[in-house]
Amino acid sequence: MENSNLSVCKWFLIMFFVTSTKKRMSACERKRQMEHNRYSTVLSVMHRIRDLMGKRDNLYQLNDMIEFDEGYFETQVS
Repeated sequence: MENSNLSVCKWFLIMFFVTSTKKRMSACERKRQMEHNRYSTVLSVMHRIRDLMGKRDNLYQLNDMIEFDEGYFETQVS
């Protein structure tokens, strides 16, 4: 968010849209929902958020039994 011309409110709105649904939605649809004028701005913010979420996910490793959407999965420890 540093050095961005996009308001903090719009940043949080995009973060909410990206994290609140399981299905992916295009930047064009997000732009329409936010009533924003520039596609490239919304796309850039979405890429930054997804990149940071991916980096955070790489910090954690799941072990043992995991409950995931009413299903059970066991991990292999190598």
